[in-house]
Amino acid sequence: MKINTGAMFTVSALMLALTGCFDSGSDSSTAASGLSVKTASGGTATLTGPYKTACFAEDRASDGTDDGVIESIAFTDSTWTYTSSVYADDTSCANTPDVTTIVANVTPVGEQTVVSWEDGFSPITAPTGLDSATYSTFMLEVTSSNDVDVSAGFQIGFGYVVDDSSSSGLTVYSVSLTDNIASTDGSYSNTIPSTGDTTGAGATFTATAASGNTVELAGPYKTVCYGNPDGQIDSVTLTGSTWTNIASTYAGDANCANAATTTVTIVADISASAEQTLNGWANGNNETVTAPTGLTDTASYTSFTIDVTSSDHPNVAVGYQTTMAYVIDDSSTAGLTLYRFGDASTGIASTADPQSDIPASATPATAADLQISIDSVANSSGFNADVTYTVTNVGGTDAGSFNVMVWGQRAVAPDSYTVAQSGAFDSHTGLAAGASVTMTATASGTWFAGDAFDAYVIVDFFESVTEQDEGLTGTNDNLSHLSWTAQ
Repeated sequence: MKINTGAMFTVSALMLALTGCFDSGSDSSTAASGLSVKTASGGTATLTGPYKTACFAEDRASDGTDDGVIESIAFTDSTWTYTSSVYADDTSCANTPDVTTIVANVTPVGEQTVVSWEDGFSPITAPTGLDSATYSTFMLEVTSSNDVDVSAGFQIGFGYVVDDSSSSGLTVYSVSLTDNIASTDGSYSNTIPSTGDTTGAGATFTATAASGNTVELAGPYKTVCYGNPDGQIDSVTLTGSTWTNIASTYAGDANCANAATTTVTIVADISASAEQTLNGWANGNNETVTAPTGLTDTASYTSFTIDVTSSDHPNVAVGYQTTMAYVIDDSSTAGLTLYRFGDASTGIASTADPQSDIPASATPATAADLQISIDSVANSSGFNADVTYTVTNVGGTDAGSFNVMVWGQRAVAPDSYTVAQSGAFDSHTGLAAGASVTMTATASGTWFAGDAFDAYVIVDFFESVTEQDEGLTGTNDNLSHLSWTAQ
């Protein structure tokens, strides 16, 4: 990964500097919205992507000869997908690349201000308008990877400066969270033309919809909760030429109301194969049925070829190739619905468990709903601050195990982060519906008397509990902030 190494560091270093994370087991079947970030201009933008580097030269094989490299990042809801395409001994990026893909859950943490800029090695003048840019900070938790040096479960913090000064698109710069230094080395953009990389900057995956129109696929497209006694939610996301399929199983939970017990992720390269016409429809038992409302028995669809690049499914190995297809219902202005095939070669589409990005609730109103608030902050010495917080489950279902992230930061530059001495998290074994728990965590750091500081807490940081109001979205009641003056 060419991402600024200062911005991507291990969890142990993170505990001394910053925080943030993302969603693997929680599926709410809502429309994809991308990742909301602060822009350098002071506004907000939604990151979707893909955002790509231009083709650059680097000796990735360490054989004394430069290779061509194109890197990309893409966001859908709370999912971050990183792709590195390496063109062996080809600095023009014109031949077939070796592709590495890392998929992670991403969670917003806060906002910071850039102190200075570098080109990857030396200090430089900031790009126009980005001298003291505001940027958003996040944390990743890897869910799948075919990079031998990055395994599932790996966690890391990072920041991006998002330049929105161009009307043609966004440019994204990595930032070192340890010193707030941004880098122009390996910047990502959705305005860079494709060079040898068939996915191209800003490219999306196109397919023929049932109407005959061409549509752009992104996602995630999700099923509602189905199955009994074990609930299941499936989702698929397409970014450029990458297909990511996630299957979440809720053992003994037909409503998918609690945390997923098993999550399986398959990542594959995908390419369009041919436009075809349906032969009919079948239900989940392979019985012939009439077409869903608004569709026909001879609807148009596009078949695809997928080549698996990463998988934790026991029966799907890396390198596995197959043909698949979706009938895409584009009749709703709210979004798309994808109907799958039991066997794409038959031309028979299935009405069972379609996937959609049209807003729909798969989380019943009786689910758990964790809310958190900071009651007080007090520092008894220059090196410790006691953060007292209360978590309440206002939902109708008992919450399982969850963590609370606690940290403090200086209110003005130079920013100084610290997290709880407990290893960044307080662990809770669960919380009954309607119950509350109050705890005090000690944040270690240098709290200078008279200086202004901010304390933050996030409940269910890893989104282990499925909630009515999930994560840092909605009413944002999973996050609490309190300012205090050190004594």
